[in-house]
Amino acid sequence: MYIKLDNDTWEKYIEEYFSLDKKISIKQFCKERNINPSQFFYHRKRVKAKNAPVVLQAINLKGK
Repeated sequence: MYIKLDNDTWEKYIEEYFSLDKKISIKQFCKERNINPSQFFYHRKRVKAKNAPVVLQAINLKGK
């Protein structure tokens, strides 16, 4: 059974994985730490979105 982790802990695991320069697969990394690979992918995507720059674009609200 996998352990339940909070967002901060997931972010630490994600940072740890990328600090390894991908020397092992995500599947192996998760297995060694008893964490769910599906959750790893979910949180990796969440962290990536959180760190993405916000892009604002002006729009014209007046008609033609």
